Amino acid sequence: MALFEQWAAAGVFDREPDFPAALQAYRDGIREQGGEGRKVKEWFWLAEMARRALHGNSPVTESEYVELSEWFHRHKSEIPIEERRYVVESWLCGTRSVTHFSLDSTFDLGPRRMVATAVFEKMRELKAAHPELE
Repeated sequence: MALFEQWAAAGVFDREPDFPAALQAYRDGIREQGGEGRKVKEWFWLAEMARRALHGNSPVTESEYVELSEWFHRHKSEIPIEERRYVVESWLCGTRSVTHFSLDSTFDLGPRRMVATAVFEKMRELKAAHPELE
């Protein structure tokens, strides 16, 4: 909690419109789980925001995520399966990992989780590539 608050004071989350809601959700989650130090699912939303901010990615708002989700579900049958795949690259202990996912199975998990940025960016790209579907 203290680290997120320090980063907020330093302006790290200035481009993330949903940061106040995410921080409050994290506080509530900690309180409901019996105190700081407990793992709460709300931590992942803040951690993903921090990763975006620290790597210079565009912000992801829940409202835009919902709009893209609705667009995707309206047009999913018109988008080739191979275009609905995305890649997540990660580094752990100096080892690069590349994992392939499908928007069909992951987009509905929402923006309050790790890797939501990769899903969101793929959806933005997919929608931009198909202006005929709007």
